Amino acid sequence: LLIHDISDIGLCTTKIAHYLGNEMLVNINFVFFLASFVFMRLVCLPSLTIGIYYLGPLVRPISTNCFYLGFFVGIVLQALHIFWFYLILRMLYRLVTGGKGDVRSDEDELEEIEKKAVADKKANAKSTSSSKGMKQD
Repeated sequence: LLIHDISDIGLCTTKIAHYLGNEMLVNINFVFFLASFVFMRLVCLPSLTIGIYYLGPLVRPISTNCFYLGFFVGIVLQALHIFWFYLILRMLYRLVTGGKGDVRSDEDELEEIEKKAVADKKANAKSTSSSKGMKQD
């Protein structure tokens, strides 16, 4: 658990520094977070997991179903780590190029959602005003 969660310290301190407005501290903590994420989650954790799956059955035999389930969960976790690493690299690219904004959201999608919400409000306002103007029998 320590191997997996140690990089979260760098992420939390980076967020705190960002909320405090200290850009130099943000950059330093982000570099620490990036280095610890790559080393701990993309190098150490898979190496340790593979070692456990090779040495574990020698120490104590386990059922095949348990082995495959644990291996599958490890593969899914590693796939998530690779996806998160991709997002971190996008943040690093924006940091280096001076871009602003959140890389997790797409601005075009946000604009479309906002336009649709405004159009829905206008349509609701029209239908409400036209229904008030109708006479009831």
